[in-house]
Amino acid sequence: MAADTDGREAVAELGDAALQPLHETSEWPRYFVGSPTSVKNQFEELAGALKLDELMIVTIVHDHQARLRSYELLAREFDLNSRA
Repeated sequence: MAADTDGREAVAELGDAALQPLHETSEWPRYFVGSPTSVKNQFEELAGALKLDELMIVTIVHDHQARLRSYELLAREFDLNSRA
């Protein structure tokens, strides 16, 4: 069975609420959603506000290829070089 990469199964199961991010109630966001550029900007804002020298990013996606693509997009946006 093919992985549901566009959310159709989630929408069928949970309705339109599956497409909306959860309402944040904490002081700092737990997740970022958007284009690679907007996600990078959100990370940089958080890092600046907290005076961080380093970020560790975890993409929680079941589909391995989608997770790798997420990391590739972020690596490109942050101008990181591959170790390969």
